[in-house]
Amino acid sequence: KTYCSWCDDMSGIADNAAGQAYYDSLIQLYAEWGVDFVKMDCAFGPTYKSEILQISKSISSQSRDIILSMSPTNRDPNFAAEVKEHVSMYRINGDVWDNWANIDTAFATAPSFQALIGAPSYPDLDMLPLGRLSIRGGHGPNRTTALSADEQHTMMNLWAMFRNPLMMGGDLRYLADDRLTMELLTNEEILNIQSNTVGNRPIRASANYINSAAITEVISVEKCIVGERSQQWGSVSTTTDGSLPNHATFSCLTLLNCSLASNATIGAERCHVGTGCEDGVNQVWEVGRDGYIDTPMNHACLTATATTLPCNVTAMAKNSSLEQLQVWKRNQTDNSLHHLASGGCLTSTLSRQTGADATVAAWTAHAETDEQTRYVALFNLDDHATVKVSASFSEAAVSAKSCDVMNIWTREVTAAQTDFSADLAPHASVVYRVDTTKCK
Repeated sequence: KTYCSWCDDMSGIADNAAGQAYYDSLIQLYAEWGVDFVKMDCAFGPTYKSEILQISKSISSQSRDIILSMSPTNRDPNFAAEVKEHVSMYRINGDVWDNWANIDTAFATAPSFQALIGAPSYPDLDMLPLGRLSIRGGHGPNRTTALSADEQHTMMNLWAMFRNPLMMGGDLRYLADDRLTMELLTNEEILNIQSNTVGNRPIRASANYINSAAITEVISVEKCIVGERSQQWGSVSTTTDGSLPNHATFSCLTLLNCSLASNATIGAERCHVGTGCEDGVNQVWEVGRDGYIDTPMNHACLTATATTLPCNVTAMAKNSSLEQLQVWKRNQTDNSLHHLASGGCLTSTLSRQTGADATVAAWTAHAETDEQTRYVALFNLDDHATVKVSASFSEAAVSAKSCDVMNIWTREVTAAQTDFSADLAPHASVVYRVDTTKCK
C-alpha cells in the first residue's frame, strides 16, 4: 500500500514471510552489486517499525557491510532509542538546503538527540549543501550554495560537534576550483571532532542557551511560490490517517485545542500516531470536495482571517457567511493548499524567539582517548547583531584558572584565557581546542 504522506511513489511491504523474503532478495542483489549504502525514505517512525526490522534483518544476513540510512517521518528520541541497534543513521529533521532557516532549525533539533550521539547508530541532520547545487534544477536553479562563508563554517562546526555523518550534497566535479568547500571538507581538526570525540553535548553560554522551544512554526497564508516545500502539505493519495505533514519541516498541521470549535489556534507540531485528539491537540483533517478543510471531531474548519495577503489562519465552525475565508483548493501537482479568496497558499514559517536566550548556542566534547583535550564551539544565531558568546571553563569540565586556547580553523592561539569567548558576527561561530594539561 502507498503510505508516505508526502510522496505518492512509495509503498509499504507486508510484515510477513513473503515481505521478509522480498527484502532478503533485494538486499542480496544490492550486496552482489557491491552496494555500500541504502537509504530507506519516508520510513522512520513507529508506523514503519516492522519494515525497519525487516530490512535490518536482511542486511544483517549479508557478509557485506551495508549502511542503512533512514529518512524522517518521526523526530522522537524515544523511538530512535528503540531502533538504534537496527539502523546505521536516521534523519531527525527536514531537508537541509542552502538557506539559513534550515541550519537554524538544526540547532533546535540536535539537543534532544544528544544522548544518542555515537555508535551503533547516528542521528542525522542531513547532507551538507556545499559547493555547486541543484545540477538538474530539482530544487531551484543550478547554483553555488547561497550560504555565506560564516554560515557554512557554522554548519560544519555543529555537524562535527554533533558527530553527524558528513555527506557532501554538492557536485564533486566543481571541487577543484572551490577553495572554501575543500577547506571545509578537509580540515583535519573538524574531521577528528566528528570521528573521535565523546561527551558531545550542548552547554550553557553566559546563561544563553538555544533549545527547541526557541523556534516555533507559524501557520499563515502567504503568496504562492511554485515548488516551495513549506507550502506543500500531505499527499492527494495518502489520506489513511488524515494528517497533513508539511514537506519542509515534517511537522503536521495541528489544531491546538480540540475543545474549541471556534477561534481555535492553528499550529504545526511533531506528528503523532493516532486518529484523533491526543494530548489536547488534533492532527486529523478532512479535505472535502466542497473546499472546506475540517476536523472530524468538532468540525472546526480551517479559516483564513482575511482576504488579503499575508494573513493568519484559525479554526472556526463551518459558516456560509464565512465561505470566502474557509474555502481552499488542493493543487494535485505539488500538494499546496490554495486559499481561493486571497489567492495565497497555506505556509509554515519558522519563527525564532527574540532575546538572548534564543540567539546563541554552545557545544562541548572531549577526545575519545584523551579527556584532557577538550573542544568548545560557540555560535551566534542572531540574524543581525554581532554578539559576544562565552562559556565558562566549568561548563566545559575544565578545572583551571587560565588556559591557552586554539581556534581550530585559523590555528591562532590566545594565551591565558579565563573562559571561552568570542565576538561573533551574525550566523558565525568558532571552535576552540584546549589541552588541559597545560592550563594553570
